[in-house]
Amino acid sequence: MRRLISLLVFAALGVAGAVSGPASPACACSCAPAEEAEYTANASLVFDGTVVKIEEPGGGSVRSSLDPVKVTFVVGTVHKGTADRRITVETAMSEASCGFTFSGGRRYKVYARGVDGTLTTGLCDGTRDIGPGGETAIEYRREPEEKRLPLVAVIGAGLLGLGLAGLGAGGALLWTRRRRQKSA
Repeated sequence: MRRLISLLVFAALGVAGAVSGPASPACACSCAPAEEAEYTANASLVFDGTVVKIEEPGGGSVRSSLDPVKVTFVVGTVHKGTADRRITVETAMSEASCGFTFSGGRRYKVYARGVDGTLTTGLCDGTRDIGPGGETAIEYRREPEEKRLPLVAVIGAGLLGLGLAGLGAGGALLWTRRRRQKSA
């Protein structure tokens, strides 16, 4: 009986630790390798441009890795299609959903597809970083401001979960001991 109680306590602590610990990022995107000619053929617009604005999706604490990030570029050279001096392209928020992670002030060669009047790109479209942005990098700004929990709050929540699991396990152990004492 004692062995069973110990096993249950350790199992409860293990589950509590797994549930309250930080989640690791999932990687679900895989791209078939392609040549530049294929990326160009699949794109409706190909250009070199410098990121001047990144607009992350709102929505508070509930987000999906597929939520669109809007990235505005100052266009340098157009290789295919036509583009204004400034253009906005959307990508999924996370690389796990094949979104491309852009950095403000950097230059990229972008392979974009037009879907319902919106230009989109991602990891599998051939888009790549081609260097620092030069003078247009000064224009960069990020909107809206990122709101992240401080590390102390995340660690505190994990410790709180472990503490509650420990209290539950301790309570179960006391309950079984008292029950045994009453029956003896």
